[in-house]
Amino acid sequence: MHLANETPNQAYYRILKEYCETSSEEVLYRASLMSERFISDGIAPEEIVALHQAAVQEVVKAYDPRNLVASQQMLLEVMIASECATASTPSSGWPRRSG
Repeated sequence: MHLANETPNQAYYRILKEYCETSSEEVLYRASLMSERFISDGIAPEEIVALHQAAVQEVVKAYDPRNLVASQQMLLEVMIASECATASTPSSGWPRRSG
């Protein structure tokens, strides 16, 4: 499910919450598709990690190892999909920060 008026951050939080609740491969696949949106929106890898950390603090209950592991699996899936997407189209690539 994709809500048209949803920001990338809102979508990431929603997908992380759903994945932690279900551990569904289909939800994990949707998370990997988020990488395309991150790249097209110019969101750099370090910003994805920061977004993930903020989402984990809100979504994952304290001392919940199962959901913490699930959240890390989702981050890994998003980052791998992002790297694969940029490797297949070298001109798109990750946004580079100057400075």
